[in-house]
Amino acid sequence: CELSERVFSKEEILEAIEELGESVDESFFEIIFDDVRRFLKDTTDEIEEELQDIYCMDNIKCYFEVYNINEEFTDFKFVFLVSFEDIKIASLKNLAKIVSKRQLVGASKFYS
Repeated sequence: CELSERVFSKEEILEAIEELGESVDESFFEIIFDDVRRFLKDTTDEIEEELQDIYCMDNIKCYFEVYNINEEFTDFKFVFLVSFEDIKIASLKNLAKIVSKRQLVGASKFYS
């Protein structure tokens, strides 16, 4: 997922920090990461609702897990899971963590 400057403009934040005479520290990157996670969460929720409407099923659940970010915070890699079975969100979350760890180490392209 490459982030568009239209959606996630770091320049405005950096300019505001510079005007205040502050230096960029870890909190800046935490803010950007939180923004990206919120964006992915909102997108995941929208996809879940759409799938539920299309398939007329209430038990479809979606979940994502970010597993890699480049240094410029412009490229995020994440796992996106869709379950068509009745599954607890905690189980889906654990599965996403397992798959993302495999992706990070290059153990598999797909998980079955």
